[in-house]
Amino acid sequence: ADSERCVASKIMTNSMCRLVVSAKGQGGYGGRKIWEGGYDLVLQSVEGAINEYISQRDQCCGEVEREIVCYNCLALHHHNVAKTLNYERVLDTTKRKDGVCTIRCQRGCLLN
Repeated sequence: ADSERCVASKIMTNSMCRLVVSAKGQGGYGGRKIWEGGYDLVLQSVEGAINEYISQRDQCCGEVEREIVCYNCLALHHHNVAKTLNYERVLDTTKRKDGVCTIRCQRGCLLN
């Protein structure tokens, strides 16, 4: 769990496994350029593969948690101490009707 090569490994337990999907590209418009540039398609493919894997097993491998690694933590700190955000919570934040799309990671970085 405590791997120098794994993103956010400091918060993992020994029984956890992590599949990391990452994107790097032109920033702007709240990440929309990366998202519409194919990142969404990659995430959908990974989601399909995970669901297929789980459905083919007699016993589930455990709960699958979806997290987003804080991009500020990745930029400012060593990658294995980067903090994460709950995927569903981030999606809920982006769907707010009041237009406020900011959230903080576990370290306190303000993200939009």
